[in-house]
Amino acid sequence: MPTKYSIEKVKDDGKDLAISVDHNGGDISPGQIIKVTVTYTPQIASVTSFALFKVTAFGGNQIDFSCKGVADGYNVFLSSKTVQFGEVQEQQTTNRLLNVVNESDLPTSFQFFTDPSNLFSFSVTGGVVKPHASQRIIITFSP
Repeated sequence: MPTKYSIEKVKDDGKDLAISVDHNGGDISPGQIIKVTVTYTPQIASVTSFALFKVTAFGGNQIDFSCKGVADGYNVFLSSKTVQFGEVQEQQTTNRLLNVVNESDLPTSFQFFTDPSNLFSFSVTGGVVKPHASQRIIITFSP
């Protein structure tokens, strides 16, 4: 004969929603195994989330289980903090390279904001850098 069971978070203040389960209970027959999917969806990098769950069968059995997750942030940076063009003659142009480097496991987007009438122009002003890759940007100076 099936019995009912429930799954609930213990001491949950409702502030951290990063860890959740796919259902809160149901019926289970003797000898049956029920799969519970735990999902971790962090919202803030470098934050540790912790959740304690209690599974209770209405026959009196209880099992506690805990889940912990730490969110990795993006590791994205420019290949240089400064770009030096030196002295350039008027009406001449010179180029320098800059890389947007993504050392993360996920793709990341980037955007440079520039005025089209500026003396500096960018070969690419936005895009997506694949995981563990880089995007080369050519900066042109035209005084």
